[in-house]
Amino acid sequence: MGWGWERMTEEQLGGACALPEGYRGGSYVRGWGMILARLVAHAEGGAR
Repeated sequence: MGWGWERMTEEQLGGACALPEGYRGGSYVRGWGMILARLVAHAEGGAR
């Protein structure tokens, strides 16, 4: 039995994320890219 992405409907995949088009539009990858970029900036002392 699948848990997570496999159980989501197309409607859920399209609306489960705050960015436009939800996970289907690449928001998952863009969102994690934003999170990791901020983490790197903080680790390098760029965020105060």
